[in-house]
Amino acid sequence: MTELATRILGWLVHASDQPARLFVFPAAVLLVLIVVRIVLRRGVPWFFREIAARVLIVVVGGAVVAVLALDFLLASACRLIRLRPPALAYLIGDAGTSGGRWAHRHLRRLAAATRTRYRVNGLVVLAAAALTIWWLNRQTCGLVADASCEPPVSAWVDSLGAVWRAAFG
Repeated sequence: MTELATRILGWLVHASDQPARLFVFPAAVLLVLIVVRIVLRRGVPWFFREIAARVLIVVVGGAVVAVLALDFLLASACRLIRLRPPALAYLIGDAGTSGGRWAHRHLRRLAAATRTRYRVNGLVVLAAAALTIWWLNRQTCGLVADASCEPPVSAWVDSLGAVWRAAFG
């Protein structure tokens, strides 16, 4: 994967064909925007609904089982020596069952809410894309390791300026 990234970035930075270089960088920016938008609109809600909510439900269920097991052990130990279980045992059992029901109800409601809220603010997508492009622009010359390396954003601006000067003097 690193070798492929190095080849692509090396070609982008050192491309001698100015028109191709002029259109490759905006295409890469558009691709980053599309990927970020898909991840934010589809990937994050899907991840929460399909994976995170289910994992949380299992974790809450495990915690309820552990609390009820503690309640059972405490009540059984008291009954073994013919004592009435203390109020703490009943409190632990009630907290385990009601807390489990509350968490399960709210996690299901939160998971259902992710199905209907696919709108993502365009400003968030642009900010995420800008941060990604800024990071890739800073990392490019580090991957290529060439003294004549020029970051893609400045190369694209230089190419656009050269085309502008050639067209309009």
